[in-house]
Amino acid sequence: MPRLKNATLFGAILLCACASTNAQSQYPIRANQEAAIQSEKPQLNTVNIIDANLQSTHVYKNGNTVTTGKLAIEGAGQDILETGRRQVWVQLRNLTDYSQNILVRTTWYSESGRPVDGPNAWTRISLSQNAGEIYESSSISRKSRAFIVEVQEVR
Repeated sequence: MPRLKNATLFGAILLCACASTNAQSQYPIRANQEAAIQSEKPQLNTVNIIDANLQSTHVYKNGNTVTTGKLAIEGAGQDILETGRRQVWVQLRNLTDYSQNILVRTTWYSESGRPVDGPNAWTRISLSQNAGEIYESSSISRKSRAFIVEVQEVR
């Protein structure tokens, strides 16, 4: 349990350290879905790293805690398209010295918090060493107002 809390803390620190000046980057980023599973309603407008292989926390015998990550979420936001549909974008960065593949998907929600689109199929993204990439996903329903993006490593 402390391991998951530390991963969530790392996600919050990572969000602060990588915050963009873009007004659209106000969405919280969580390193796991523990809080979403425990709450009645899903936390909307979030990017969730649901794979411990992408971020992990080590607690040493001397009490020091070190969180390491292979992936950073540098920003996220959504735009309204000319068609009235919405599009979410997530800026991802590979923090390793080797290429890695990740999977990303989006679920769209109505204003009341009801799922109206998705989850869509997993999108595979190849990230070169120390490189960034932007994931984008558009809603189908015009009732879509909020999103949840999930990220995991290809196994």
